[in-house]
Amino acid sequence: MFPSSGDYCQVMTPRHIPGLVDLGLDARLARMVLEALGLEPSAELTDLVAGGLSALEVALTSGHDELFEDFLGFQTARLSALKVSHVDTRDVAHAIGRQVAAQGASPGAVEDLVDRCLARRAGDEDTHGVGPTPLCPLARAYLGRVLAVDREQARELVASALSDGTDLGDILVDVLEAAQREVGRLWELGEISVAQEHYCTAVTQMVMADLYPYLFTGRDRRRHLVAVHAPGSLHEVGLRMVVDLLEHEGWGTTYLGAASSVEDLLANVAEQHADIVAISASMPGQVSAVRSMIGHLRADPRSAHARIIVGGRPFLVAPALGKAVGADGTASDARSTVALCERLVGAHDAAH
Repeated sequence: MFPSSGDYCQVMTPRHIPGLVDLGLDARLARMVLEALGLEPSAELTDLVAGGLSALEVALTSGHDELFEDFLGFQTARLSALKVSHVDTRDVAHAIGRQVAAQGASPGAVEDLVDRCLARRAGDEDTHGVGPTPLCPLARAYLGRVLAVDREQARELVASALSDGTDLGDILVDVLEAAQREVGRLWELGEISVAQEHYCTAVTQMVMADLYPYLFTGRDRRRHLVAVHAPGSLHEVGLRMVVDLLEHEGWGTTYLGAASSVEDLLANVAEQHADIVAISASMPGQVSAVRSMIGHLRADPRSAHARIIVGGRPFLVAPALGKAVGADGTASDARSTVALCERLVGAHDAAH
């Protein structure tokens, strides 16, 4: 019998399976899984299986099955996109489980978790249970231009919408954020290449730079947010959109990226008298780093006052994980993140 997710998170203090580091960082283990399945250990398949090892490990140690269940949806889509049809996705999941067990996890616990996740996904072939991203007409037009490798026309569409009175926040959320979400889905399904995905992201970053002069509203910036990625996170656009939208809403912000040390983070929070710290993680294997960063922020007198929010894929699929790592809240997109920041600051003001 497994304890509930909340209880399991409270009593399972090791950040990883005892004696192990993040299994997803060890490509050798991923190649061993592929070889056992009779699959060529290409770079893409090695990365895929490494992600599965990491997701399963974190799901075991946190009690959040959703992390591995989410990976299974991703695995199904990517194996199909890579035209790996001669191996059953269930066999891949169990092979990942056997490798995790071989590294010190309880074989029974691993098998039970894998079976639970497979049972919940039975008959669900849709990617992560989500269909095409709903796009407004402007977002659809923008994405069409980007996919046609016409960056100047894509930029002109956004500039014209801004000139015509479209709210900058709506452009960030309903156009750029929505288009990026659809780009990720298309890549996952193999409908666009990784090179196309990178191009789309680069164009969106260029458009965000175009919008930068329009962010500042002249409002008194009494509130400040410091934003940082967990080490190893490669997806920066989402957090940058949060930062830009907060700037547009009258906040001061400091974006530190993924390369900052913990000491740099603490120093920036103290220097800026930050009200909120936002931490983003893109993969389950980064959850332990998020927990560690929050621990340092809570323990240091210079930063203990700040409220902490977390976001990114792991916290989207397992919302209760945010509380488990010590955060004050989680949000699913840029607009809801702004609302969360306002709510947390308002609650703090009311209490003082």
